[in-house]
Amino acid sequence: FLISRGRLQDAAIVMERIAPENARQIATAETIKAFLPVLPSPSQLDRTQVGVLVSAEKIASARGIARENEQQRELLGSIRQWLIESKYEEVILASEALLNGGLRVQALRLQGRALAACKRQPEAEHVFRAVLEADSEDAGTYCELAVVLAEQERIAEAIECFSKAIECDPTRVALRAKAIRQLIKAGKLDVAAGFIEEGLSLAPGNPVLEALK
Repeated sequence: FLISRGRLQDAAIVMERIAPENARQIATAETIKAFLPVLPSPSQLDRTQVGVLVSAEKIASARGIARENEQQRELLGSIRQWLIESKYEEVILASEALLNGGLRVQALRLQGRALAACKRQPEAEHVFRAVLEADSEDAGTYCELAVVLAEQERIAEAIECFSKAIECDPTRVALRAKAIRQLIKAGKLDVAAGFIEEGLSLAPGNPVLEALK
């Protein structure tokens, strides 16, 4: 409203005060202030010049969104590194900041892994199921969910999730091997043997699968 009335300085001040940490608003305010020295007084602004300012605000808003996205990608990279470093509480907390944006699914995957590593299985299960709601063909998450279920002694559900993981990506040996090891640990040797046999039919002589026989 202030921009459309030519009250540029007021618009810039309001944007800076409303959301001092919001990159989009800051970018908008910076763009408006950049126009101030070269524009006539508000009373002399015509419709064309007001239109230019409104367009400038939209451009600045787009730049702000890009800046926000870059910050979110940087944060996601930090979260991945913290997971590698076993800083699980940092991963769990920092992931919350990304759950309302375009990186939600990636953040949920990392958060679920950190929760599972902390033996917070019910919470990890909830997070992994949220991932699968967004991506029903995510073989890796099915496998991680299966492990969490197995650790809660919900073996039938775990077998179902392992089967779904392998169905989504039947040639992924590392995923199949993870499922087999977990099934052997749970005492489900017949199911594990079936997974091994199927895997060797797809990858004859595979040393990883042969070692699990």
